[in-house]
This record gives sequence, structure tokens and C-alpha cells, in this order.
Amino acid sequence: MKKFLALLITAALVFAAISCTGGNSGNSGNGGEKEPLEAPSAVAITDDGLIIWNEVENATSYVVVINGAEADEVNVPMYRVDSLVYDFTYAVYAKAEGYENSPLSETKTFKGLGEPGVSVTGPDTVKGGFTGTFTAAVAGTKDTAVVWSIVSGDEFATVSPDGVVTAKTVEDDVTVTVRAALASDSSVYGERTFTILSRKQLTQQMLDELGGYDTLEFVGWLDIDLYTLGGESTFYRSETVTTGAAFNAEYWYATYQDAAGIPRDLYYKNVDGIANQVILSYMNTEEYIPYTDDENRLVTWEEAGYYNNYTGLTLADFTFNEDTWQYEYSGSDPTFMERAVSCAMPYSFAPVTFGLVLSKSGIDGITAASDVDYSVQSGYAAYQRLTMSINKGDEVVIPDFPTYNFLQGQEPLRDAIENMRSLSSYTVTFSNIMNSISGNSYSGYKEYVTEDVCHFEEVVFDGDFNYTPTGYTYGYKKTGDNGYNSYFYDEESAKYEASRHFTGDFAEAKASFAFAPEYFLTRYEDPDTGEYTYYAAEDMTGFVSTLYKGVGNDIALYGLFSYATALNGTSYPANVTVSPEGYITSASFYYTLSVMQGVILLEFGDFNTATLPEGTDVTFETREDPTEWSQLTTVYRGDDETEVSVSSVLDEYLGGKELPFFGSVLGDTFGFGIYPYLYNMRNNGRAKYALLLYYDVPLDDDYTINSSLRKVRELLVEAGFTLNQYGEYEKDGLCVLPYDSDLDFNIYVFLA
Repeated sequence: MKKFLALLITAALVFAAISCTGGNSGNSGNGGEKEPLEAPSAVAITDDGLIIWNEVENATSYVVVINGAEADEVNVPMYRVDSLVYDFTYAVYAKAEGYENSPLSETKTFKGLGEPGVSVTGPDTVKGGFTGTFTAAVAGTKDTAVVWSIVSGDEFATVSPDGVVTAKTVEDDVTVTVRAALASDSSVYGERTFTILSRKQLTQQMLDELGGYDTLEFVGWLDIDLYTLGGESTFYRSETVTTGAAFNAEYWYATYQDAAGIPRDLYYKNVDGIANQVILSYMNTEEYIPYTDDENRLVTWEEAGYYNNYTGLTLADFTFNEDTWQYEYSGSDPTFMERAVSCAMPYSFAPVTFGLVLSKSGIDGITAASDVDYSVQSGYAAYQRLTMSINKGDEVVIPDFPTYNFLQGQEPLRDAIENMRSLSSYTVTFSNIMNSISGNSYSGYKEYVTEDVCHFEEVVFDGDFNYTPTGYTYGYKKTGDNGYNSYFYDEESAKYEASRHFTGDFAEAKASFAFAPEYFLTRYEDPDTGEYTYYAAEDMTGFVSTLYKGVGNDIALYGLFSYATALNGTSYPANVTVSPEGYITSASFYYTLSVMQGVILLEFGDFNTATLPEGTDVTFETREDPTEWSQLTTVYRGDDETEVSVSSVLDEYLGGKELPFFGSVLGDTFGFGIYPYLYNMRNNGRAKYALLLYYDVPLDDDYTINSSLRKVRELLVEAGFTLNQYGEYEKDGLCVLPYDSDLDFNIYVFLA
């Protein structure tokens, strides 16, 4: 099973080894001022020598200063001193990468005990039937001889003269207290309490009970140990990440940390047996995106592992491990451990061991250990240990998928959205202020939207946003009850020509304004005009893609890749402006596309009064979807740009073998091409002569072309092609490979 989330540990969680002396040194040379951390507060010491303090916000480690010298660096707000015999001073300061070290906390003084004392250290638990070694530290006297004894629970354990405790086998966990007293004065002693672990008996009833629930919840954490690579591998650091998951027959829900370490929720839904990721639509409702594998095939609910994977287990599948003190899986199913972990949390995890956590009443949790993983943090080998408790049945509550609430003040925007959706005509001016390596540029169009035509005039803008038409016009025109064409004005023929046919309602050629007012959490009222400007929540800036409808993929990209991010150091949230008359009159948003970034400005007007520019008569010969290869032409060879039938190219190359017509599922795409190509075979890497079919298909809402890939693969299967291990579809010596090449839809065709 493929997991879609990789566990990434960000720089914010990585402890930087910064040399420092005192609370404010060690930060020079890092470029620019850094925000200082707050000094640790409430620093105190317990009777047994544990220095404690309050956690400091954003701190990732703390340095303990004893008698003015740095003693140790720790990751948690506590530190145990080595000795309480002598007087000493103590203080603490906080550290974090990207921040200035905090000031030193208030320095406090501990008065040494002086008098003789005994402290006992040892394990917190001892397995029943095993031994544990305890150590006594004597202070305040040169007479260090001690006498060991069990002062509570002596019926469960014995202790030797040198502090070795032998635990008896017990039916339930029990606590025992061991004492070390001075041989010269038994009134001076130290004690430690530990737990003897009973060996719980796994029963078939326990396994059957766990496997019988349709609803389970897992709550716990991942412990991650990082080791250096190359030469002698050494321990680098540890990290703990909380995680969990829950599922029922309809939903699978998980919690995880994103790349910035921020807690996030993840939802999947069982839609007709297919696993679908649940996202929040621009209409403030659940939207479902099918889960696909590496070959873009739909993944079923069971294939995704979002169900109880613990059904059908038997006692023969588990062996008791006396080292881990757990029953561990030793069955013959090579997929079980991965499935058992996959349903319990969302991270990639390749388990090599899987254990059950038992109580007297049943199975309370699971543990797992991973194989080495080099993807957790670049440059390090990671070993992960999973610990999860289990809640079952009625104990489990899967939280509802979160949506935004309607707030007071959003009424004008709600009404304006409805008014925009009901318009019969309007105009929109689209201005693109783009910044790239070559500098700023200003471009765009003016669109006239009517009942049957969306007419675009390409324009150029000056620095004051005055625009001048270039003379190039194009658009969409309704051609029937369930179809429309895109068109352009051909200068050579001096007439309009159709460029593509679309099957569907003509409303699809227009902006949908299909977004909800709930996403706009802040607004500004202009006291002079009475206009409201509403600003969108950061995670919903993509709503701007519903405000306009360009021709082709490129213009749509600006809206799909809009961000509420910083432009020249300034936050630029996507926004819309509503007039007192109840219409959206303008909108703007920031976008970034690799090396290009910029701002889009939209201005709306002529509500229900817009007409085509004077003298514009959009008439042309309508176009329909092609139905066979012979209807497509291409420039295949030579420099004379002579067009030839695609079917003649296929006949020449394929020698009569039949290739399914992909236009039957892709429709009349934005662009099509067919080229000779040297294809490197996936099975042996050798170059082979092939045909490369290029289709310019629209992007899906999740910024992929997965729906187009899936349609073609399903068509190939229906035509009798079978999928091989290299992702190629084969039939009668003909191989076809649909391929996503950085959002370009390529189809390689070659003879086996």
C-alpha cells in the first residue's frame, strides 16, 4: 500500500549546534537581527535534585548553567544534578534555530545537604521472572557500604547484597519498593519504587474481539532516531511526533504534522468502494478527489487499508518476545504488518516488527518498529518506533469534516455572489502585472459576456493601467443545447474560425462565481463609496479561479496557483469588492508560477447591459468532437509544414495494428501533435523508435491531469490492452504508455 504522506522533519524541529557562552552569544554571522526568546521562568529544584522550569515558546533546547559554567544542553524543561551534597548556583537559558538565545534566567542557589544521604537509581519496570540492577549513591559520608532490602512487595521480589532484584512471575502488574540503607546507620536510606510486569496471555478471544469492530481509533506517537551517514554512523538526535487515525465504514480520519510542523487533519471517504480524499470545496462543502496509485489507477477502500485489518488473526500468528515483552507478529502474510500500521496512522512506515499491547482484559494497543528510512530527513538514516493505544466501537468519535461558519457582516457578499451568478451579461477586464527575470510586464484582455458569446479582446496595459487593444480577438460561442466552440479571428482569411469543440452547457465557458462567503473572515468598508472589500482566508485563495474563464490552460493557472503570500515583503490576500448595488465590481490576487509571479486585477461592469463591441459579428463554421484518427491532421515530417492525416501516419508505423482513438474520451483538446521519438524502453533502457502523441488537456482542480490519464487507461483496458509491470499497456505486439510529463499529457506508442 502506498501512503501519500511522507514524514518530514523541518528545520524548525532540528536542533542546531550553536556554540554559545551565556544566554545571548553564539548568534553572530547569521545575517540580520533575530527575535530573542523569552527567558525561562519559575526555575526551581526539587528535593531529589531535579531542576525544572516553564517551557519557553518556540524553544527547542535549554542550556543549564551550574556555578556559572554550562553543564548540559537538554530538549525538555528539566535537568537532574549529579550531587546534592555541596552548595551550588543554577540558572537556565533557552535556544532555537532562527532565534536569538534567551537571557539567562534568575540565578538561584541550592544549599548542599551536607548530611549523609543515600539515593537509589534503577529501572522503572522489571519483567516477571527476570532481574533488574539498582545502584545506591551515598553522599555526605565516607562510609559508603549499604544494606539492600525490599520494604514493600517482598512477596513478589528479592534483592541481593549488591542491589540485583529478582522479580517473581506475577499474574498482574505489581509495585515493589527497594531500599538501600547505610550499613553504619540504618536510619539513613534511599528508596526506589518499580513495577513488576506480568506476562499477559494473548487469547483467541482477544484477537476475535479486536477484529470484530467496524470502528477503531488509534492514538499515539512516533519516536524517531536519526543517525549520520557515511563512515562510522553515529546517533544524531531523537524526535517524537504525535499522530493517530480513526475509521468507520464511511470515513478514515488521521492527524499529522505538515512540513512546517503544524498539526493537520486528513479525511478520506468511501465513495462507491473507492477511496476519495475529502477536501473543502469553494462552496464550503465536502469535495471528493479519488485516490490513485502510481499508475493513476483508482484505489479501492480496502486497497487503501482504511478498514479493520485485524480480522482473521489467530494465536499461531504471534510469538511472545521476551526482549520486548510483547506478542509479536510471526505469521505468513507478508502484507499484514504494513496494512496493520497503514490503517492506524498516515505516515510512510515500513514495519519490520509489529507487537500487541495487552492488558488483562484485552488488546489495548499496538507497537511497530520500522526498517531504516532515508527520506525522513535528508542526509540521515531514520529508525522509527510507533506506539498507539486503541479505542473501539462506541468509544470512537470521528470528528465531522470542518467547514467555515457564516458570520455577521458576510450578508452583502452573499447577496452579491448570487447576483453575479444570475447575470445575463457583463464585462470583465483581466489585468496581469507579471514580474519575471526579464522585469515587469502588463497584459490581459477585456471580455464581453452575453447569453451566447464570450468575446475576448487582447489588450496591453501601461503603467497607469490604461489599456490598448492589440486587434487580436477570440472567444467561445454556443453552438447547440449541449455544445460550444472556441474561436479566433484569422487575419489571413479575415474571418472567424473555430479552434475547439466543447461538449457541455455553455455556462461552463463563463465564470461560475461558485464560492461561499464564509471564507472571507475580514472586510473593509470604504466610507466614501460604501463599498465593502472582503479578504479570503489563506487556505482558500484558489476561489479566484471561479471569477474568470480564459481560453486555454495558461490563464487558468494564475487562479489555481494563487497564494495569500508576501509580495515584496507585503501580505497580499485574495479579495473581492462589493458595490452598494450588490455586485462584485473588482477582485485581485497574487500568484506565483516558478520564476514568474505577479498580481491579477479583475474589474466587472455593464451588469445585464453588456453587448459585443460595435461591428463584431462572430460567425464561423461550427466544429464538433472528432470521432476517428482520420479527422485529425499533423505536420509529421519535413520543414514545409504540410499537414497529413494522422491515420496515414499510424498506418505507416503500426502496420495495420489498431490504436484506440483517444479523442473519444478526451474530446477536442486544446492542442494535439504526433511526432517520431526515440523511447528508452523501461525493461532494458534501450532506445526504440516510437510515436509520441501529445495532448493539451485541461488541469484538474487538484493541479493534476489525473482524470485525463485515467480516462485513457480505462479506454485501453476496454479495448483489450493489459498492463505490464512497467506501466505499459500491451495488445498483439502493440505497446502504449500514457504519461504525465510535468503536466504535459504524452502517449508513447511503439511495437514490442
